[in-house]
Amino acid sequence: MNRTSIHLAIEELANLLFHWVARCVEGPQINKVVGELAFDIDDRQDYFSAHQLLLVLNMWLVVSTCQSRLQGWNGLFGCMQLFHRLVYDKSIRGDECDYMGWLRFVAACYNDYDQEMSAGSSSGRLLSVARVARDSMFGDDTKQSIAAFKMGSYIAGQYNQLNDFLECCQMH
Repeated sequence: MNRTSIHLAIEELANLLFHWVARCVEGPQINKVVGELAFDIDDRQDYFSAHQLLLVLNMWLVVSTCQSRLQGWNGLFGCMQLFHRLVYDKSIRGDECDYMGWLRFVAACYNDYDQEMSAGSSSGRLLSVARVARDSMFGDDTKQSIAAFKMGSYIAGQYNQLNDFLECCQMH
């Protein structure tokens, strides 16, 4: 298939990636994902937890996909810094957590996902990440394999969208 190339500067890519993540954690999308996982959102705290964990999961997908697809691009580090700043400034309330504290939280979550990716077999890595994400979102008492499989399908779909987008990008 012929694809059109998109020429992007660092700021443009960071902004597009931010908007992609923001779309992934809009109310209807959160309700759809948690509904597919048979989890009920009973109160604002459940909704907030689901929002935060889907936000970080999708951010991790952005970072890991960009690191893979854009390996060797000189602007990658700056783009990822700007991307994180945009997410914090536009999606996180400053009174909930300062930027550096939030980055430490995000880095710890990324580390959990990265450990699962490096520890599992090639066919089981995504399912391992899905289990970590599911357990983080709903508690480790949720041991349903079907929920982990559905979370894995969600992650795979998100990864494929990002991968397709980045394949069209030419950074400058």
